[in-house]
Amino acid sequence: RHGKLKMDGRDAYGHTPEIYTDGENEWKKLCEQADIDLVYVCTPFPLHAPMSIYAMRQGKHVASEVPAVGTMEECWELVRTAEETRR
Repeated sequence: RHGKLKMDGRDAYGHTPEIYTDGENEWKKLCEQADIDLVYVCTPFPLHAPMSIYAMRQGKHVASEVPAVGTMEECWELVRTAEETRR
């Protein structure tokens, strides 16, 4: 039962999940929420680095699918951001 939605859209705990579908940058709203500590990035590969960097700059811890980046430049930017934000 854990994690499954009921017919009325609520989860097993009675919560209704928020849906972010109003545009291609809606994921940023999720990263900006104060009640979220960790962002799990499981999008198409080219989005891993920019989403991870944005989330860290919003104070979130990040877990990313592999590969986390597509270029060495993105790799170093990800490392620098992690060091700057301590995330």
